[in-house]
Amino acid sequence: MISKLIILAAGQGNRLRPLTENCPKGLVPLHGKPLMEWQIASAREAGITEIAIVCGFKAEKMPFEDVHYFFNPRYASTNMVETLKCARSFWHGGFIASYSDIVFEPEMLRQQMNSPHPISVTIDRQWKPYWEQRFENVLEDAETLKMNGEGKILELGAKPENITEIQGQYVGLTGFADSAVPELEKFLDHSDCPLTPGSYMTDLLQELVSMKICVHSSGFDAGWLEIDSLSDLDLAKERSTPGKNGLLSIKR
Repeated sequence: MISKLIILAAGQGNRLRPLTENCPKGLVPLHGKPLMEWQIASAREAGITEIAIVCGFKAEKMPFEDVHYFFNPRYASTNMVETLKCARSFWHGGFIASYSDIVFEPEMLRQQMNSPHPISVTIDRQWKPYWEQRFENVLEDAETLKMNGEGKILELGAKPENITEIQGQYVGLTGFADSAVPELEKFLDHSDCPLTPGSYMTDLLQELVSMKICVHSSGFDAGWLEIDSLSDLDLAKERSTPGKNGLLSIKR
């Protein structure tokens, strides 16, 4: 079982300005608490024992205790994969990588923690109603995700031409079991690695798929929110409620 979580929180989040003028994207408040505080609460509830945050923009603003901190000094010119690499010393034993601008139910993370597959990607199978609330055109910000009958991912992260190319949406949670870490390190260290400092997590996953490395889906039906814009934040306020147990209740 994976018991570590790495939150990739180096970026500023320009689409959330002016809220991110003075703080990282993951510290934007939802119901009075930073997004990452809700995420950390879900992680603790799910059974995660160690949490790392990779900072960058306004790193000094991070308020959380009992977590490991890493720093991406090139946060302004790099992206998710480079940020993940900054926490490489934390990878041992396996880990789940998470975007900092998402909130989710503990069960979504618990399912990822217990995945039987070395590399597992959490997807929302019921993504379309949520995207219809977020965008006038559901293809505007969606990405392709194609799988075979066993849930093995065949393609993800490309711009879709039609709805049939989307069997789910990547929610920003990726698990690498302990057995997958050496393979991940070997790939990233290889002199022919095609990834650039600006590569996204979906770029990494698609390259692994292209190399015939098995990447499986961990399917879920809603139960999460992404806050990438001011309109996303307004929608998240409508679709979530703070619970008495310190967790966020997300409406389906």
